[in-house]
Amino acid sequence: MSHPIITLLTDFGLKDGYSAAMKAVILGICPHANIVDISHSITPQSISEAAFVLDSCFDYFPAETIHVAVVDPGVGTERAILAARIAGQTVLAPDNGLLSLLIIRYPDSLIYRVDNDALYAKVISNTFHGRDIFAPIAGKLACGFSVDAVGPITNAHRSMSMMASSVEPEGVVGHVIYIDHFGNAITNIYENQLPAMPFYIELPGVAQISYSSAYASCAVGDIVALTGSHGRLEIAVNGGSAAELLGLTSGTPVYVHIN
Repeated sequence: MSHPIITLLTDFGLKDGYSAAMKAVILGICPHANIVDISHSITPQSISEAAFVLDSCFDYFPAETIHVAVVDPGVGTERAILAARIAGQTVLAPDNGLLSLLIIRYPDSLIYRVDNDALYAKVISNTFHGRDIFAPIAGKLACGFSVDAVGPITNAHRSMSMMASSVEPEGVVGHVIYIDHFGNAITNIYENQLPAMPFYIELPGVAQISYSSAYASCAVGDIVALTGSHGRLEIAVNGGSAAELLGLTSGTPVYVHIN
C-alpha cells in the first residue's frame, strides 16, 4: 500500500482544532495518507509569508506530493480555488497570489480552477473552506482522483508583483519578502541575479551593507548581507535581529548597487 504525502500550510495556529479537523477529513477519505505539517504559524492573513514558506521547502518533497496551502483572507467570497501541477507535485491554494513564487520559478505549471463541487463536503461553511473543500479534494487526489478532473485549466490567476525582483543596468531592485525566526530579512533577489563583485546593498536609512559569506564574518552586532540557505539575498545581524534593529518588514525595498 502506498502512503501518499499531503502537506498542510496554514495560519490556523496550534491553539484551536482547525488543522486537526482538516487532517480528520483527509484521513477519513484516504486513511493511508502521510500528512506532513509545513507550518500552522504563518502570520494571520499573510499571503506573502505563506508563499515564501511553501516555496522554500517545495523542492525537497518527492514527486506526487500534494500540498494544501490555506491562508485565505477571501474565504467565503467569489475568489477561486486553484489546483496547480508544478514540477510533478500538486498544490491546492486559494487564488490570492499564494502560488506566485512557485509560478515564477516554474512558469510552465498547469493551473486548474477548481469547480467540481462533487469533490466538496456535503455541508460547506463560509468560514472554513480548509476543512470543507481543500481537505476533501486533497484526500481524493491522494487516493487516485485525477487533478485534471477538478476543473478547467486557467491562465487568469492572481499574482503578487512584489514577489519578482528586477535586474537593471545599475544593479538589482527587490524587496524583503520574509522575516524568519531569527529576525533575518530574506529578499526576493536570487544569488544568480547578483552582479559580479564589487557591489553593495542599500536599505532605507542604511547607506551601504557589504556582501559577506557567513553570518559571523563580521563583529557581533554588525549588519551583514549574504546568500542564505534559500538561495536568496538576506540581511542579518550577527547575533541579533536585523528586522528589529533596522525596522525591516515584508515589502521593505532592497537595492543592490554596482560599485
